[in-house]
Amino acid sequence: EDPGMWLRTYEGEDYGAFFDIALTGDDHVLVTGASFHSQTATTLGDVLVVQLSMEGDIVWEKTYGGDAHDQGMYIEKRPDGGYLILGETESMGAGGRDLYLLQVDDQGMLVWEKTFGGTGTEWAKDMIALADGGFLLIGETNSFSENFDIYLIRLDVDGTELWSTTLDGGHNESGTAALEAPNGDLLVLAVVSYTEGGRSNMYRDSQLYRLDSEGNELWSTLYHGENKQAGDAMAWTTDGD
Repeated sequence: EDPGMWLRTYEGEDYGAFFDIALTGDDHVLVTGASFHSQTATTLGDVLVVQLSMEGDIVWEKTYGGDAHDQGMYIEKRPDGGYLILGETESMGAGGRDLYLLQVDDQGMLVWEKTFGGTGTEWAKDMIALADGGFLLIGETNSFSENFDIYLIRLDVDGTELWSTTLDGGHNESGTAALEAPNGDLLVLAVVSYTEGGRSNMYRDSQLYRLDSEGNELWSTLYHGENKQAGDAMAWTTDGD
């Protein structure tokens, strides 16, 4: 058995689940997820952030949120220190479930928090760091049309919103991953869900969008097959394609 490998289980009265992990750069890791309040109901919880040593020991843990359900889904290290946590909240915002973004410092102290979305439902799907130090939030929303659409929000290095847009292909669409091209364009991968002849005949296809740095759509391509299919991740090849 490799002494550098270990498996740990983290239990607590309110512990729920971890969803994402990031290296801190000082021989620690940061994980985010949700705590669930067993005293009330399993559907209520807070954003949970835990710093661990490389041996898996808890250094500190923090929770954030309000009186309803909140959870952290993605974590990214900021170029000038601290972290962004992207998740979802039912405690604050415009109503329903909104995107919930928090900045915390290296000790987990809350710097600021903000929400994005409308009166419907928003789901957090991904967050990527951009070359200019900013970030792109990828979500899913039904606040602005009858279907679920891809919801994109671009932030500068301070977390200020530069622009937001939705991509609506006429069906239910959910963004699953994004990449920044060398020229600053944005590639967004999505899953398209639709029915033909009823719920039992639900189809799923993959769709790829290319946008410029201002969020304007340049083109999109639908990848359709005979069976249900969904793309969840993207990566550049060694030749840059």
